[in-house]
Amino acid sequence: MNKIKLIFISIIATFIMNVLHSQDAPTRYQALNWNSEQGFYFGRVNCMIQDKYGFLWIGTEKGLNRFDGNHFKLYTNSEKKNNSIPGNYILNIVEDSLHNLWIGSDKGLTRYIMGADTFSLVVSQNVARAIPFWCTYSKIYCLENSSTIVSYDTKTAKKSEVIKFPDSIRLDIRISFSVFDSSTQTFWILPFSPTIGLCKLSLSTGKIENLRWNCFKNIPQHQHFAEGMCYDANRNCIWINNSEGLIKFNIKDQQFHWIKELDGMVDYGVGIAKDVYQRIWIGTGSKDILIYDPSTGTVQQLFAEDQNLATRINNMNFRIYCTPNGMAWIGYWIAAGKGLTQLIPVSNPVIHYGVDGNSPKSMSSTAGRNMVESQDGKIWISTWGGLNIFDPRYSTFQVIKQTDISLNGKKMPNNSLDFLGASTDGNMAFISLLNSGEILTLNIATKEINHVPTIRLAETADDNTHYVFTEDKYATMGDAGSIFAASRSDGKEAIFLITKSHSILRQMCPFSIGKIDRLVPVNDEMLFIRMETQPNLTYRLKNGSLERIITKLDSLQWNDIVQNPKDNSYWVAFSQKIIHYDNDFAFLKQYDQKDGLPLLDVLSIQLDLDGNIWSNTERSISRLNVKTGEITTLSQIYGLPVQSYHGGPIVRDNEGDLYFFGYSGLDRIRPQSMPVFPPTTIYIKSIDINQEPFQSNISVMEIDKLHLDYTQNSINISTGTLDYYSKGLNRIRYKLEESAEWQYAPDNYVIHFEKLIPGNYTLEMQASNASNTFSGPTRYLQITIDPAFWNTWWFRTIVAILLVLLVYIIIRLRISQKFKLQIERTEKEKMLSELQQKTSELEMQVLRAQMNPHFIFNSLNSINRFILQNNRAQASEYLTKFSKLVRLILQNSQAKLITLESELESLALYLDLEALRFDYRFDYKISIAKDLDVEALKIPPLVIQPYVENAIWHGLMHKEEKGQLDIELSEEDQLVFIKITDNGIGRNQAELLASKSATRHKSMGLKITSERIDLFRKSGLGDSGVKINDLINPDGKPAGTEVIIRIPVIYT
Repeated sequence: MNKIKLIFISIIATFIMNVLHSQDAPTRYQALNWNSEQGFYFGRVNCMIQDKYGFLWIGTEKGLNRFDGNHFKLYTNSEKKNNSIPGNYILNIVEDSLHNLWIGSDKGLTRYIMGADTFSLVVSQNVARAIPFWCTYSKIYCLENSSTIVSYDTKTAKKSEVIKFPDSIRLDIRISFSVFDSSTQTFWILPFSPTIGLCKLSLSTGKIENLRWNCFKNIPQHQHFAEGMCYDANRNCIWINNSEGLIKFNIKDQQFHWIKELDGMVDYGVGIAKDVYQRIWIGTGSKDILIYDPSTGTVQQLFAEDQNLATRINNMNFRIYCTPNGMAWIGYWIAAGKGLTQLIPVSNPVIHYGVDGNSPKSMSSTAGRNMVESQDGKIWISTWGGLNIFDPRYSTFQVIKQTDISLNGKKMPNNSLDFLGASTDGNMAFISLLNSGEILTLNIATKEINHVPTIRLAETADDNTHYVFTEDKYATMGDAGSIFAASRSDGKEAIFLITKSHSILRQMCPFSIGKIDRLVPVNDEMLFIRMETQPNLTYRLKNGSLERIITKLDSLQWNDIVQNPKDNSYWVAFSQKIIHYDNDFAFLKQYDQKDGLPLLDVLSIQLDLDGNIWSNTERSISRLNVKTGEITTLSQIYGLPVQSYHGGPIVRDNEGDLYFFGYSGLDRIRPQSMPVFPPTTIYIKSIDINQEPFQSNISVMEIDKLHLDYTQNSINISTGTLDYYSKGLNRIRYKLEESAEWQYAPDNYVIHFEKLIPGNYTLEMQASNASNTFSGPTRYLQITIDPAFWNTWWFRTIVAILLVLLVYIIIRLRISQKFKLQIERTEKEKMLSELQQKTSELEMQVLRAQMNPHFIFNSLNSINRFILQNNRAQASEYLTKFSKLVRLILQNSQAKLITLESELESLALYLDLEALRFDYRFDYKISIAKDLDVEALKIPPLVIQPYVENAIWHGLMHKEEKGQLDIELSEEDQLVFIKITDNGIGRNQAELLASKSATRHKSMGLKITSERIDLFRKSGLGDSGVKINDLINPDGKPAGTEVIIRIPVIYT
């Protein structure tokens, strides 16, 4: 009992769902054609499938196309690419459980790996044709070489043979319609053989069984033959499209049922598909696409109102594919320029009325530019083919041709009248005679023409010149009447008014400042006049007169003006922009291309009942949503045909419908019927880094992070949009930082970043839909650019640490160096102090040495001897020289350096005293080089005397004959050389004699002087030294001694 209840509930639920589906199912479709002009490389369309991202894949005889709703990408075989498709003739495509696509072609089977965005050849050798036709969770079933069915593992692509069909059963591309019943492990296959019907293949037993359907219509020579079928999982049946019509095959009882509702409607068809609303779409061959609803038994002809369109779309159809978004796609047997047809379920807000003289719902002509609304709600359109009065209630036109009008009892010939416009009450039309320019009134009911009296201004009352009135300089100001601008032959112009109550043409104002280009009345109060050359003019209609006022618009080249009665603000159309002003013409906001406005001159604008702004350019119609700021440009999706538009006014009727007059007819738009389109998805087509493709092991569609080094800072990101409604009219926006402003660009745009500095970035991208609304998901791309290693935090930290260490080491070394220098300086100062002390001591020793008691005693004895010998003159001379020598020694010993002249003077006194004392037993000679400046040259005091004394005492004193002492002074290489030469007994003989003497004279002068000269060198004053040479005669006997003293040249 419970089981029966469950079955009953299931049947009721299914019925309710079918009814709901049928109620929600769309009945009107907009047809779009895609061909080679839009980039579709078509031939016969063999298959279509939509992948998990939403791309539509189309297999044709010329290659594989991937379509995003706006642009096609073609995949073909390429010998240069290892991962291309094996053949260009695509036979079928199926999607496996991993969302990979298996693509069969005339040269084998390949697998498109979705996650890697690459093709992988699957089929083994010796396979000419491969047609994959069904996918289970783990297997792909494929027909190879027209006879063998094999299976492939979806993960490993391992191949297994299922069965080989006998030659009596021919299989071809129709196998792509096959249906698999998992409960019985049975395939239902549509063979090519015309007499078989339907093939049943059991995978469990390997048995093949043929099932034929009856001849339901008793057709002679009936063939059980069909070109296409589709599976209906909800009803567990197969729908077969054949020449008799539509046949339903119930899988459970294996019975065929003919659908009588389609009797006579199907002649020969191929395409068949089930849509998301559980309806069956059937191609009928040469008639129309049919939509059959099994739940209600109703049949809809897709384009019953347009047989030409129905034939064009349906004829030669081969494939019908229905997508989950409710769209249908039609592919064809042969190219024939048909391409691919897209059928979009829409509620068309646009109704187009063209020119067809045999239909009351068409115009008589499109040659004209003026259009106004009368008070009775009808639209009056002035054309060269007559006055067209459109009744929005019935969508019909009343045409009054020129030949329908009589003047003075005579029919008016063609091209003799110019229809200017309508009166406000809709009972009268204004016309102008072309030959005279005179304005006439036409009674719509009686077709009678009456002349209009003219009242001139007082200043022009005597002016009898005819004014010429033309349709493009006419405007209706509601209750105020109708305004006309007229021109004269001399270039002057005037404005005339016909009020509602008086059919009198009254002149309002004359002027001659320029030629009027357009009249725009606003709310029955303001009249804006655009001149061919600025300035423009603005008038206020007050008490039946025009009062000139000055506005900001007088200096601007506007195209059209409307005022919103709710806030009295003005909307003004300019070239390629619309500007919003307040009531005092203060600027509020500008709308242009960045907001979605076409890059064309905005010719006219109008308000709808919601306050939105509608505009048209020469080739487009757009709506500005004043609440969101979004601009929607209408396309074929809205039912808008491709045509060019006049620059005349946009008219709004009493119901809020808008009318646009074009060169191919009248477009009526119902703003309240504007469809709401689904969001659009933006995706990444490719990424180039430094002009090279970015290499990744995953699909570019899946990339959400880029990790680059500092040299990879030039980035190109090619974008696309998945949108099957806008036909390339949508836009994208992007920004690199969250706080940055959005940048806007067209579809299929390449985002470029040049020389990005290292850092972390987030690129945000979003696409607008067909309504120009940015409601789709935001695509994020994280971009990380690593800095050069020398700019990384760790490198800088290491460098900082090393710098600190280096500074520390330098400071320590400097401190150590300073400490060492301080020690050295201290030691040096100590040493200098010691040297100075020692020098002082040595100088005192020199003084003592010079003044040694022996010398003084000998000197005094000599003086005493001279006194005793009563040789007073000799004693006086000796005493004088002695005292002078003592004075010089004491004086020189007080200075560190003395002049060479002073040194030689004391030396000469010393030699004189010694020669006198020794009774002149030796002679001496002092020789000075000519280039030596003895007055300026400085030497240490008392450095020569000790060596002279030593030569006298140890060399000459022991010589039997008279001795000779020579002192030579010279300069060489910045050194002073003092050479002391004696011809005494020599050092060896002198030492021998000294050793035998009981009392030795030990001279301290030589040692002290040698130490002084050594201190002189150590003190840094220069090179110095003493060298003693023994002189030898040629016979080998001693010949004396030579002393060479070397002292640096020092000048004052």
